[in-house]
Amino acid sequence: MGATKEYFLIMTEENYLSLTPKQRQSVKHTEVVEANEWLNNQDDPIYLKLYRAKKNASKELSEYLFNKRNNQKK
Repeated sequence: MGATKEYFLIMTEENYLSLTPKQRQSVKHTEVVEANEWLNNQDDPIYLKLYRAKKNASKELSEYLFNKRNNQKK
């Protein structure tokens, strides 16, 4: 009888490259995604300042466009 379960793993590029060719051949599917920007930069004060400014600007823009569509004044 074949295997009844599949496992999905997340690993760094370094760990993936350390797999042997035989181990890589046993992998059914691989997908490469960029590392999470937030996790990589959450301790960087400049990143946090710019991220918050972007978030606030996005919120203000959404509210402005909503109000404009509904003919409301801010």
